[in-house]
This record gives sequence, C-alpha cells and structure tokens, in this order.
Amino acid sequence: MKRQLPRRQGGCCRRLLRLREENARFILLGVVLLVYMILGALLFRAVEGPWEAEARERYDQVLRDFWLKYNGTVDPEDVVKLLEEHGNASSRNLLPNKRPRWDFVGSFYFVGTVVSTIGESHSLGT
Repeated sequence: MKRQLPRRQGGCCRRLLRLREENARFILLGVVLLVYMILGALLFRAVEGPWEAEARERYDQVLRDFWLKYNGTVDPEDVVKLLEEHGNASSRNLLPNKRPRWDFVGSFYFVGTVVSTIGESHSLGT
C-alpha cells in the first residue's frame, strides 16, 4: 500500500491572495499578456521611432526652407491650412493624378469583401 503525502495548500502567493488555481492561472495569463504587449511596444518603438524622428526632421527642414524662400509673401496660417487640406485629400485619394477610389473596380472589390465577410454561413448549411 502506497503512503500518500499530504498535499500542499498552494504556493505562497496563492495563500497570500487566497486565490483558486483557476483564478491564479487567469491572472498569470493576464500578466504574461501584459508583459508581452509591453515588450512588443518597446520593440516597435525602437524599430520605428528613429525613422519617424528622421521623417519629422526632414519635413521640418522642408517647411523651414519654404519659409525662408517666401519670407513675407505668404501667410504661415494659410500655408498650414493648405498643407492640412492637401494631406486630407491625399489620404482620401482625391488628388488629380490618382485614380478614383470608387470607380467600378474599387466598388466591386468593396462589395465583394462585404459579401464575403457577413453572416455565419447559414446559406452553406453548416
């Protein structure tokens, strides 16, 4: 006959916090996920941060050169408004040298993605 050893009542953290094993696992999973996300954010910042700083410096230099070239002839607020509108138009694909986003091909593609992602496959009998 095997002699059974008395079971421990859990680790010090479990006893201290009076957690069940399921709850302790859930909290541990949350902590691991949080650490994973923090490390991912730090890595992403380390990889993309220098590029963003360089791009921002390039933009600032172009803007400074513009101000020096046209000093006194252009209102700075008007230029900023123009740049904002140009940026908005560019992000919406409204610039003259771009093809329209909502031509037939773009519209057909959008409808296809909507149709293929809606529902729970009731029509397939599953």
